[in-house]
Amino acid sequence: MNHPVIRKISKYQFELVEPFTADGITVPAGFKTDGASVPRIFWTFFNPCGELFEAAVIHDYQYRFKIGNKKEADKRFHKIAKMYGAKRSIFAYWGVKLGGNW
Repeated sequence: MNHPVIRKISKYQFELVEPFTADGITVPAGFKTDGASVPRIFWTFFNPCGELFEAAVIHDYQYRFKIGNKKEADKRFHKIAKMYGAKRSIFAYWGVKLGGNW
């Protein structure tokens, strides 16, 4: 499995240096993301740039460009988070399912 090649552009903003592909979705180089949009109060459990980062890049891209629908994007987020070993992926999935803005 590959990981996103990024450059940091600010404290919580990153830009893909190379295209990143996971679960059939390719995010082009130049795409900007903040990682997982986790409320700060939960950062102890879900680091925005930690184990959810790969899933968050794909999820952000799908949301921003309306690729598929919200339900598909949220399910893909969960699938990718599990693929990359996120231990609390089910809780993160419910967070995007309930709090994500399509």
